[in-house]
Amino acid sequence: MSRRALLRGASAALPTVLTLQSGAALAQSSNLIGTVKHASKAIGEGGRVQCLDMASAVDGTPTKLDLGDRPMLHVQYITQRQYYRPDKSGNAGDPSKPVTIEQMCKEGGVYWYKDGTDRYGKIRWKATLPGYYNKGVARGFLVSATALSSFASAIKVKSVF
Repeated sequence: MSRRALLRGASAALPTVLTLQSGAALAQSSNLIGTVKHASKAIGEGGRVQCLDMASAVDGTPTKLDLGDRPMLHVQYITQRQYYRPDKSGNAGDPSKPVTIEQMCKEGGVYWYKDGTDRYGKIRWKATLPGYYNKGVARGFLVSATALSSFASAIKVKSVF
């Protein structure tokens, strides 16, 4: 390979290298954030799954969100455990209706988890309340810790479930 061909190849590769190094700056200046499909890719603070409230985005697609000119993010941190849809009364979980964290984030709502048993062996249930505006988990999108790190100063509300 001639020296000229080598230099030509290097100059073509240089913009790619610069783009990769400045990816976080580009994300923040464009206010775009990518989403992930699986909870295992959205692990954040304390090992919890990060669900970005849908209201944080002004536009975009399910894989790339536009956070607008002045991003104000509401991040929901969901503890990794088994959750359930509510029973008919709405006062406890239904053990026959398990739900994944991915479904919880996508659909939003109040979900229940087992919090041990009482002295009679009856399951004690806890709900994902109060949450944001007492509505449990808000509909949203899973996001990675790397994606959120570019917008750390824009995170205004944190909810932990």
